[in-house]
Amino acid sequence: IGLSQLKDLFGLHLPRDKKLHKIVENFVPEVDETHGLTLLIGLLSIAFLLAARQIKKRVKVLKRFPDALFLIIVTIVASKLGDFEGEGVNIVGEIPSGLPGPWNLPWEHVGDLAATAASISFIAFLESFAVAKTIAEKEHYQVDARQELLALGLCNVVGAF
Repeated sequence: IGLSQLKDLFGLHLPRDKKLHKIVENFVPEVDETHGLTLLIGLLSIAFLLAARQIKKRVKVLKRFPDALFLIIVTIVASKLGDFEGEGVNIVGEIPSGLPGPWNLPWEHVGDLAATAASISFIAFLESFAVAKTIAEKEHYQVDARQELLALGLCNVVGAF
Protein backbone atom coordinates (compact mmCIF):
# COMPACT_ATOMS: atom_id res chain seq x y z
CA ILE A 1 0.00 0.00 0.00
CA GLY A 2 2.79 2.40 0.91
CA LEU A 3 4.71 1.85 -2.31
CA SER A 4 1.58 2.40 -4.38
CA GLN A 5 1.64 5.99 -3.05
CA LEU A 6 5.10 6.67 -4.53
CA LYS A 7 3.62 8.04 -7.75
CA ASP A 8 1.61 10.60 -5.80
CA LEU A 9 4.47 11.53 -3.47
CA PHE A 10 6.87 12.08 -6.37
CA GLY A 11 4.25 13.62 -8.69
CA LEU A 12 4.67 10.93 -11.35
CA HIS A 13 2.15 9.46 -13.77
CA LEU A 14 2.57 5.70 -13.35
CA PRO A 15 0.20 2.85 -14.16
CA ARG A 16 -1.62 1.33 -11.18
CA ASP A 17 -0.46 -2.10 -10.13
CA LYS A 18 -0.89 -4.40 -7.13
CA LYS A 19 2.40 -6.26 -7.53
CA LEU A 20 5.36 -4.86 -5.59
CA HIS A 21 7.96 -5.66 -8.24
CA LYS A 22 5.83 -3.99 -10.96
CA ILE A 23 5.44 -0.83 -8.89
CA VAL A 24 9.20 -0.60 -8.40
CA GLU A 25 9.82 -1.55 -12.04
CA ASN A 26 7.56 1.29 -13.21
CA PHE A 27 8.87 3.78 -10.64
CA VAL A 28 12.66 3.53 -11.07
CA PRO A 29 12.88 4.66 -14.73
CA GLU A 30 10.55 7.61 -14.05
CA VAL A 31 12.21 8.90 -10.86
CA ASP A 32 14.13 11.58 -12.80
CA GLU A 33 10.72 13.06 -13.81
CA THR A 34 9.92 13.82 -10.15
CA HIS A 35 7.90 16.99 -9.62
CA GLY A 36 9.94 18.85 -6.99
CA LEU A 37 7.18 20.90 -5.39
CA THR A 38 4.91 17.87 -5.08
CA LEU A 39 7.72 15.90 -3.40
CA LEU A 40 8.49 18.81 -1.07
CA ILE A 41 4.85 19.15 0.00
CA GLY A 42 4.61 15.39 0.58
CA LEU A 43 7.83 15.16 2.60
CA LEU A 44 6.97 18.23 4.68
CA SER A 45 3.51 16.76 5.39
CA ILE A 46 5.01 13.44 6.49
CA ALA A 47 7.59 15.24 8.64
CA PHE A 48 4.86 17.37 10.25
CA LEU A 49 2.72 14.32 11.10
CA LEU A 50 5.69 12.42 12.55
CA ALA A 51 6.80 15.44 14.58
CA ALA A 52 3.24 16.04 15.78
CA ARG A 53 3.04 12.44 16.99
CA GLN A 54 6.21 12.86 19.03
CA ILE A 55 5.15 16.22 20.45
CA LYS A 56 1.72 14.88 21.41
CA LYS A 57 3.42 12.09 23.39
CA ARG A 58 5.36 14.63 25.44
CA VAL A 59 2.78 17.42 25.78
CA LYS A 60 -0.42 15.97 27.23
CA VAL A 61 -2.46 19.12 26.50
CA LEU A 62 -1.98 18.51 22.75
CA LYS A 63 -3.00 14.84 22.92
CA ARG A 64 -6.39 15.54 21.33
CA PHE A 65 -5.08 18.12 18.84
CA PRO A 66 -6.31 17.17 15.33
CA ASP A 67 -2.92 17.32 13.60
CA ALA A 68 -4.08 15.75 10.32
CA LEU A 69 -7.04 18.14 10.07
CA PHE A 70 -4.75 21.08 10.85
CA LEU A 71 -2.35 19.91 8.13
CA ILE A 72 -5.19 19.66 5.60
CA ILE A 73 -6.40 23.19 6.37
CA VAL A 74 -2.89 24.66 6.19
CA THR A 75 -2.21 22.83 2.91
CA ILE A 76 -5.48 24.06 1.37
CA VAL A 77 -4.65 27.64 2.30
CA ALA A 78 -1.06 27.28 1.05
CA SER A 79 -2.37 25.75 -2.18
CA LYS A 80 -4.61 28.73 -2.83
CA LEU A 81 -2.02 31.35 -1.85
CA GLY A 82 0.86 29.60 -3.63
CA ASP A 83 -1.10 28.62 -6.76
CA PHE A 84 0.01 24.99 -6.48
CA GLU A 85 -2.17 24.04 -9.45
CA GLY A 86 -0.43 26.63 -11.60
CA GLU A 87 2.92 25.23 -10.45
CA GLY A 88 1.97 21.74 -11.67
CA VAL A 89 0.88 20.14 -8.40
CA ASN A 90 -2.14 17.87 -8.87
CA ILE A 91 -5.00 19.04 -6.68
CA VAL A 92 -8.40 17.51 -6.06
CA GLY A 93 -10.33 20.45 -7.48
CA GLU A 94 -14.07 20.93 -7.11
CA ILE A 95 -15.88 18.41 -4.93
CA PRO A 96 -19.60 18.14 -5.68
CA SER A 97 -21.85 18.79 -2.72
CA GLY A 98 -24.59 16.45 -1.55
CA LEU A 99 -25.05 12.77 -2.15
CA PRO A 100 -24.94 11.15 -5.57
CA GLY A 101 -28.23 10.10 -7.10
CA PRO A 102 -29.27 6.47 -7.49
CA TRP A 103 -27.66 4.52 -10.32
CA ASN A 104 -27.98 1.09 -11.83
CA LEU A 105 -25.61 -1.59 -10.63
CA PRO A 106 -23.34 -2.83 -13.44
CA TRP A 107 -24.28 -6.50 -13.06
CA GLU A 108 -21.49 -7.67 -15.36
CA HIS A 109 -18.94 -6.64 -12.66
CA VAL A 110 -20.65 -8.30 -9.68
CA GLY A 111 -18.63 -11.50 -10.11
CA ASP A 112 -15.38 -9.53 -10.18
CA LEU A 113 -16.29 -7.71 -6.99
CA ALA A 114 -17.74 -10.63 -5.01
CA ALA A 115 -14.45 -12.04 -3.66
CA THR A 116 -13.16 -8.62 -2.65
CA ALA A 117 -16.48 -7.68 -1.04
CA ALA A 118 -16.56 -10.97 0.88
CA SER A 119 -13.03 -10.52 2.21
CA ILE A 120 -13.73 -6.90 3.24
CA SER A 121 -16.92 -8.02 4.99
CA PHE A 122 -15.05 -10.79 6.82
CA ILE A 123 -12.29 -8.44 7.97
CA ALA A 124 -14.86 -5.84 9.09
CA PHE A 125 -16.69 -8.49 11.12
CA LEU A 126 -13.45 -9.71 12.71
CA GLU A 127 -12.53 -6.17 13.68
CA SER A 128 -15.98 -5.48 15.09
CA PHE A 129 -16.04 -8.76 17.00
CA ALA A 130 -12.56 -8.15 18.43
CA VAL A 131 -13.71 -4.78 19.79
CA ALA A 132 -16.87 -6.38 21.20
CA LYS A 133 -14.82 -9.11 22.92
CA THR A 134 -12.45 -6.55 24.42
CA ILE A 135 -15.33 -4.53 25.82
CA ALA A 136 -17.08 -7.69 27.00
CA GLU A 137 -14.01 -8.77 28.95
CA LYS A 138 -13.77 -5.35 30.62
CA GLU A 139 -17.48 -5.23 31.45
CA HIS A 140 -17.75 -8.95 32.34
CA TYR A 141 -20.41 -10.15 29.91
CA GLN A 142 -20.64 -12.75 27.13
CA VAL A 143 -20.53 -12.05 23.40
CA ASP A 144 -22.26 -14.28 20.85
CA ALA A 145 -20.55 -14.24 17.44
CA ARG A 146 -23.80 -15.07 15.60
CA GLN A 147 -25.67 -12.27 17.33
CA GLU A 148 -22.84 -9.82 16.55
CA LEU A 149 -22.83 -10.87 12.89
CA LEU A 150 -26.60 -10.47 12.64
CA ALA A 151 -26.49 -7.04 14.33
CA LEU A 152 -23.66 -5.86 12.10
CA GLY A 153 -25.50 -7.08 8.99
CA LEU A 154 -28.74 -5.36 10.02
CA CYS A 155 -26.87 -2.13 10.73
CA ASN A 156 -25.34 -2.24 7.28
CA VAL A 157 -28.69 -2.95 5.61
CA VAL A 158 -30.42 -0.13 7.49
CA GLY A 159 -27.45 2.18 6.87
CA ALA A 160 -27.70 1.55 3.12
CA PHE A 161 -31.03 3.40 3.04
